[in-house]
Amino acid sequence: CSLDLLDDIEDGDQTPIVRQLGAARVLNVSTALLLLSQKMLRSLADFGISADRIVTLMALTQEAVAIAIIGQHEDIVGEQQEIDLYTTEDCIRIARGKAGALLRLACTIGCMFVNTDQHIQQLFAELGELLGIAHQFDNDSHDLYTILHDQETETVKTDIAHQKKTLPLVLAAQIRASQHTAPNISQRDETDPQHALLASYDEGIIAAWGISLLYRERAQDCLRAIEVRQPVSGELRLLLGFA
Repeated sequence: CSLDLLDDIEDGDQTPIVRQLGAARVLNVSTALLLLSQKMLRSLADFGISADRIVTLMALTQEAVAIAIIGQHEDIVGEQQEIDLYTTEDCIRIARGKAGALLRLACTIGCMFVNTDQHIQQLFAELGELLGIAHQFDNDSHDLYTILHDQETETVKTDIAHQKKTLPLVLAAQIRASQHTAPNISQRDETDPQHALLASYDEGIIAAWGISLLYRERAQDCLRAIEVRQPVSGELRLLLGFA
């Protein structure tokens, strides 16, 4: 939650929370939440968790947050670079850092508290990373769709204005590049570049959603592998979005 709030400020997104509180208060709340997360981990000693386990949890958390910060840094720096230089693999790498690392952390910590074996823990960690990437691509696709088609939304996203290198925008740029080299480009697209631009955005959204679903399916494969070794509760499946 702390990093999400910070991300909104860094991206210049006008979410309902940002509009209500203002950037300064949102930054303060983000800082407070980050500190409270560390305080929460330290408080585990009150519940009989060993000092060694707490140190391990704090180290894992700090490492995941650092990876997420690097991913966000790449995202911000990318605004100054040409979109033609970006590939699908670049988008996956950034999503793995921004979202994959954090959901991987959540799944790993959960396994540590119930003392699962190393193989199950690794499967859950991989599941979390894949699901985090899927959610990032789904969010990016939803944000672009909202910019293009939802004029009544309360949230103002800046993906196009800031030339962000999200997966749907990168795919849209690749689609436009392929159309420019195609010999059978339609007459309408030649005379109406705005139509061609909007059409490429819609195609990019659909393609990105498809990749998001692919990563969800890969995450579900991990869940199936886990269930071969031990049952997974309905509540956990619901939490993961696989009810």
